[in-house]
Amino acid sequence: MLKIRKFRNEDTQEVIRVITTGLKQLFHCKKKDLGEELIENLSDIQKNYFEKGGTFFVGEYGGKVIGTVAILPETKTSARLKRMFLYKKYRGKGFGSKLYDFAEKWCKKQGYKKIILSTYPHFKEAIRMYKNKGYKKFKKTKDQIFFHKNIWGQFSIEWATPQCERTG
Repeated sequence: MLKIRKFRNEDTQEVIRVITTGLKQLFHCKKKDLGEELIENLSDIQKNYFEKGGTFFVGEYGGKVIGTVAILPETKTSARLKRMFLYKKYRGKGFGSKLYDFAEKWCKKQGYKKIILSTYPHFKEAIRMYKNKGYKKFKKTKDQIFFHKNIWGQFSIEWATPQCERTG
C-alpha cells in the first residue's frame, strides 16, 4: 500500500535518486548532465519548498521512497505542481494518480483555485494522467507543455449567471 507523507530531511538522498533517475530515463542522459542547479534545489527542500510557502511529499511503498510530488505557490490563488516522479517499476500501477490526488487535496485545503504544471512532450504517461485528471493545455514550447486545472468548482460563469428570456 502506498503511504504518502511530508518530506523529512533524511529523505533527501532518496528524493534526489527518484528524480534524477526519472530524468535520466526521460532524457537518456547521465546524472552530471542534469545540472548542479537541480541537485542544489533538491538538496535543501526545506528552503526551496517549505520556506517558500509550498510543500513536498514523498510516496513510500514497502518502507522505501518510490515517488515525489511538490507544490509551490504561483500566485495567491494558484499553485504550481512540481517534481512529480516515480521510479519506473511503480508507474502504471495507480501510484502516480494517488500522489497527484493527495497534492490536489492539499492545494484545495490551502485555498488555491488553480493548479498549473509543465511537463515534457515525450513524457506521454504523465500527459495522459494529467489529461485524465482534467488538465487543459494552455501553452506549448519546443521543450515543454504547460497545463492548468481549475480546482475550485466545475460550474462556469455562464451557468452561474443565466440569461433570462424576455416574455411578452
